[in-house]
Amino acid sequence: MVDYSEHTVLIVDDEVEILKSLSRGLHSEAYSLIFATSGMQALEAFVREDKISVLITDMRMPGMNGLELLKQVEEISPETIKIVLSGYTQLPQILATINSVNIYKFMTKPWDLEAELKVYIREAIDLYENAKIEENRLTSSEKKGILYNKMLTDSYEKVDHVLKLYDELIKATNHHHLMTIQDLRLAEQKSQVSEVIQRMNDRMHYLNKVFELSRVTLKTFRFDDVVNTLEQTLVRIGLYELEIDVIQEESKLYYYDNFKMLVSMMTDLIELVHANGPQILSIKVSEEALELKHIVKFVLESELNERVQNVFLHHGRFVEAILRIVGGKFTAVVIESVFRIDMIIPISKKEFETLE
Repeated sequence: MVDYSEHTVLIVDDEVEILKSLSRGLHSEAYSLIFATSGMQALEAFVREDKISVLITDMRMPGMNGLELLKQVEEISPETIKIVLSGYTQLPQILATINSVNIYKFMTKPWDLEAELKVYIREAIDLYENAKIEENRLTSSEKKGILYNKMLTDSYEKVDHVLKLYDELIKATNHHHLMTIQDLRLAEQKSQVSEVIQRMNDRMHYLNKVFELSRVTLKTFRFDDVVNTLEQTLVRIGLYELEIDVIQEESKLYYYDNFKMLVSMMTDLIELVHANGPQILSIKVSEEALELKHIVKFVLESELNERVQNVFLHHGRFVEAILRIVGGKFTAVVIESVFRIDMIIPISKKEFETLE
């Protein structure tokens, strides 16, 4: 179990009031806190301290900006886990950051202290601790052996998968930036601005999840595993009586893909519809073998209300853009008095169809 009291978190922001607010909000946490109002002060902290487990920095600061700080920390303390705080207008700068240094999370202002910041800090410390334990466990020769075996055994399929995900994340972030600019130009009244901010928060939450899930390695699974995860989601949100209509291949195929990302795309939509009020009428999920690829089809039908329509008018375009990049498809339409979501997700079949 991680002893958080042995870890130090450095928070950098040129706005003193933000640092004071964070000091009050985080004072009861077990880890030590250091605050800096500039990039230079932050670097001085790295010189003074034996180790800094987590760095949280704003991007826009006078003098040394957040990107310059992150680049220098990557050189002097590459094991430090990095979290970026940013405003909505700073996404181009974030893109440059992601391309040049290893960022664990990025958060938009204002953030949720309990649900976001505290959770992300603990996760970052866990990640730092696990990396240290693994590093101490392995001798130099073991590291070389593992690296050599990895180079021999990693397939081109894995490499191609990672490259596609990287491209997907960059394009999705650009898409979010363009939608943000468009929404802000259209928002003329105070109430509209509030709605725009909520939509941006929803997109940033989804994008953060895509970043997180892109770290997950590929795994072998069956379609039954997908169905079981969806059923568990229904139970967790209280839809005990809703049964999923399942259409399954008789051959019981095995797949090799990013399972967590696959199911997350479906469970996120279920939770989003449920959270916005309308009763979910039916959910259908199926696997299909096409000529050149295999796909999972997901169909959700719910009662119609104005709130869920507005949510998917904006969020749906974002999901559609991400799925289109990986060869999938997303539609959200109204058929008579029913709101219907269709999603097609391509998946990779394992080399064999059954296991003895």
